[in-house]
Parts: sequence; structure tokens; C-alpha cells
Amino acid sequence: MKFRVLYVGRGPKWLDAAVGDYVRRMPELELVRIRDTPNRSCFDRMIRSAGSSVVVMLDRRGKQLTTKELADRYRQWNFGGNDVSFLVGDSEGFSESEIGQGEFVWSLSPLTYPYSIARLVVCEQLYRARSIVNGHPYHRYEDC
Repeated sequence: MKFRVLYVGRGPKWLDAAVGDYVRRMPELELVRIRDTPNRSCFDRMIRSAGSSVVVMLDRRGKQLTTKELADRYRQWNFGGNDVSFLVGDSEGFSESEIGQGEFVWSLSPLTYPYSIARLVVCEQLYRARSIVNGHPYHRYEDC
């Protein structure tokens, strides 16, 4: 089972290094950069890349989760055995019709993040959820 973060664009080198740290810690986490090309929809290429995986859209209009709720979802996704693809859009975000194609729409916050920062937050939160599920001390608080 894989957790894939599909994203558009590049971030600064320090951010790529931070994201890379979580990828090294979490072998089931994979980053897939979708090339941003004129005249072609990034969303269509993301959906094609997601294939038959569970599609989670990142959007401020989605549901906000507590750390515990994310850990519970992580456990369900892991138990289900399907790959999960997290789609982080470009600076335009996703349209209503695109959002409707996701199986879950996750909001990191009501704030608007640059897509490169959103990618980092998704990776860190997935690692944190995995740590909780596996009883790893990375997440130190019982009440989450």
C-alpha cells in the first residue's frame, strides 16, 4: 500500500529537503510531481496518475480533521489495503466539478497555503498519523 502526494510545481530547496525527510522516514509515502504545462489540465493528469487509488483532494472547502481523526482515517486506509492519493492543486486550486471527483476533501485549515507548504504539511501529518497508529513516540500527546 502506498500513500502518494500528487502535486504541481516546485518549492524552494529547503522545503524539498524537509519533505524528503518525511519520505525517508515513511517508505510507503511517495511524491509524484505533475508537470505544469500550458493547454493541459493539471487535474486531469493528477486523476490519471491516481489511477484506482482512493482520491483525497486538498482544499480549504473540505473537512478539517483533528490529529486523532486523521490517525483513525490512516488506520482505515491502511486496513482497506488500497493506495491513497492526496491531490495538492496549483495556485488556482480545484473547481467544484473537480472537487466532486474526490472520495474525500480534506482542509488543512481555513487559511490559504502556498501549494508547496501544503505538500509539507500533508507529509508531516501523514507521518504523525502513522506514528500514532504504530505507537511511535513522535507524537507525544495522548489527547489529540
